[in-house]
This record gives sequence, structure tokens and C-alpha cells, in this order.
Amino acid sequence: MKQPFVNSLAYKSMKVIYEGGNSSIYEMVCEDKRFILKLYNKNIKTCNQRLHREVIALKFLEYNKFDNVPKYIDSCEGLQMLIMSKLKGESIKKVTNYHVDLIIENMIQLKRK
Repeated sequence: MKQPFVNSLAYKSMKVIYEGGNSSIYEMVCEDKRFILKLYNKNIKTCNQRLHREVIALKFLEYNKFDNVPKYIDSCEGLQMLIMSKLKGESIKKVTNYHVDLIIENMIQLKRK
């Protein structure tokens, strides 16, 4: 069995970004890099399916050269976890028409690929 990437990380800090019913998301700081760790709720029967679908989606978007999505780094179904790159930018505090236009633009771009 492959050793999860997270076991090889000597992280300096970890902070909660989001906690919900389906998953929890953390930002990990490791040396000079930042990663996102997503832990799926093990009490939900479909957590492995959701993890698998998200991995496939991230790999598809990377393969099709989408640069505005996190890059897949590693995952472990046994631990129900996913590690991704952290995107630069700020959290959206309030959704505006500008944000909706960006979402639509990305959806059109996705449809073309």
C-alpha cells in the first residue's frame, strides 16, 4: 500500500478553513509551501465515491490546462483525504455579478474542452 504524501510532510502549521457535514478543509504550511488538506466525513457512506470523483475532476482540469483550479497532489481513500495545491488569492466575502460572470466564463471554457 502506498504511503500517503501527508505522512512525508513536516508541516509547520495547520488551520481550519472550513468545517461542514461532508468534509473539513485545512490549510497546511510546509516550509515555504502551502497545501490544502480535505478530510471527508467517514460517517457518510459515499465519502470514498465523492473523494474519487473529486480526484478525477481535478486531474481532468489539470490535463485540460485549467490554471485557476487547485492541482491534485495526493489522496488516500483509506484515510478519506485529499491534498491539493493552494491557490493564490483572497476569499470572496460577498458574491457580486462580477463573480457570477467569472463562473459563467469558466463554465463556457470547460464546455469547449
